[in-house]
Amino acid sequence: MQEKIVQFLQSNHILALATCDDEVYAASCFYVFDKDALALIFASDPQTHHMQQIAKNQKVAGAIHLCENKVHKIQGVQFKGVVCKASKEQESLYLDTFPLSRVMQPTLWAIELTWVKMTDNTLGFKTKITWSR
Repeated sequence: MQEKIVQFLQSNHILALATCDDEVYAASCFYVFDKDALALIFASDPQTHHMQQIAKNQKVAGAIHLCENKVHKIQGVQFKGVVCKASKEQESLYLDTFPLSRVMQPTLWAIELTWVKMTDNTLGFKTKITWSR
């Protein structure tokens, strides 16, 4: 994966997650990036609407971006992936990053990234960096 994408994913922690079964839905989630597995680890109750959709269709899409109003500073990623249960190592990574979440005993999931497109205007207007498995 391109280092610029890795740095961006490591330095941010909120993603917008899009799911779909017979309808589309979106949810915001805190995440941690697992560089070794190239996955986004997030917490969500299995009973939420988006997780019920994921139980039927594990393919998801999403976006992570900075809140920036200066065009030359815009950075963000769009991604596609497949959701599965987080491994024990990934659970530890998430809980170490967000220690207060331990109290809630969250169910943790991994989005195994299959495609990422980063827009980074700091490298030049409309600069795109793409990666796929």
